[in-house]
Amino acid sequence: KAFLDNDFTRETFVNQLKTAAYPLVHISSHFVFNTGVETGDDGGDETKSHLLMGDGSLMNLKEIREQKGLFNRVELLMLSACETGRGDADGREIDGFGELAQQSGAQSVVASLWKVTDKSTKELMVNFYRILKQGKVTSKIEALRQAQLELAGLEDLLDKNNPTVKRKRTKYSHPYYWGPFIMIGNWR
Repeated sequence: KAFLDNDFTRETFVNQLKTAAYPLVHISSHFVFNTGVETGDDGGDETKSHLLMGDGSLMNLKEIREQKGLFNRVELLMLSACETGRGDADGREIDGFGELAQQSGAQSVVASLWKVTDKSTKELMVNFYRILKQGKVTSKIEALRQAQLELAGLEDLLDKNNPTVKRKRTKYSHPYYWGPFIMIGNWR
């Protein structure tokens, strides 16, 4: 099922995740990570970080945390948005969206460590799903690694019979584009 634009509301999001099993959930939206420290607060305020819903409303990390076991039925959660893997650990801890989702039941979460661009992220995700669908990899983390290498123009590293590596210059060769995505939880 796809919930696009105005159909992607807080209510739909929570109700669907609590009542149906989804082996794969892909959230492609905007996410703002803010500990509160940047605004002069003491930090550790989960209400400052939020996910943009399709209807324009915001769902903050505190609201997500309060939905106990929200991701219990999710095998792989893809967070295709900025800073979803970022957290804060300076004594005023606040978990990032990715870590919170994993704690709330998601077996695996792919999340980003910094702000990402829409076009490069889309290409990375398309590569990831294509590689997974081909069934030639033995784990989700290997599919992510291969997708990142392709985006960086380093496909030669995937050929174990080729001892030389020739980097192809792509518009996304810089690690800024392919490097922010990490996997949290079960990598298999």
